Amino acid sequence: MVLIETYLFIDLEATGLPEEENNQTKITELSLVAVSRKHLLTTKAGEAPRVQRKLTLCFNPGRAIRPIAEKLSGLTNVMLDGEPMFGHDTCRLMEMFIKLLNRPVCLVSHGGNYLDFPVLKKQLYEANVSLPFDLRYIDSLDVFYCVTEGANAIGSGFPHSLKIRLAKSYKLRDVYGRLLGRPPPQTHRAEADCLLVLECAVALSSKFVDWVDKHCKLFSQQKCLGS
Repeated sequence: MVLIETYLFIDLEATGLPEEENNQTKITELSLVAVSRKHLLTTKAGEAPRVQRKLTLCFNPGRAIRPIAEKLSGLTNVMLDGEPMFGHDTCRLMEMFIKLLNRPVCLVSHGGNYLDFPVLKKQLYEANVSLPFDLRYIDSLDVFYCVTEGANAIGSGFPHSLKIRLAKSYKLRDVYGRLLGRPPPQTHRAEADCLLVLECAVALSSKFVDWVDKHCKLFSQQKCLGS
């Protein structure tokens, strides 16, 4: 078990779902919001830590954005025409941002095992860049489900990899509503979604921290999309 010092909440918007794009999905927006263990634990439920480190970038994906993804994210190919493509410089920027944080660092993404982590890993691979070797990751969907339901750790890709029907929805907006007692102000904007997951983590406090310490994995072990 490792004691995480920094939680790096990550969310990305993309051109579509991998199964609809033959695993050629590209990132259109990426946001990172870093918060220390101390600040997460000492922030009152219903609030977000005052001290945050942020990085948010938009990208020209170099391929058509599917209509449903365009509708959800509000990003169009025309809007992103002048933005840089996700490449080597972007990856180096991410690497330097992460190196500024107190280690160990853990990436936290809602549904990340299914989309964010494999898509990011593939784009890092294509740019021939690796993030710090000791970087860890966790899917907050797993955390929120296991902590609130009292379940054991679940496998990669849950719930997409398992043919089960949950009694309650674990979409981010629904988890947020149950834990915070109010509807989320905005969804499907990368930075906004990072902050929603952060507020949910604050609401669970030590339960969130303890579960992540026990179950986070090395990001170097994460597979690329399609592999």
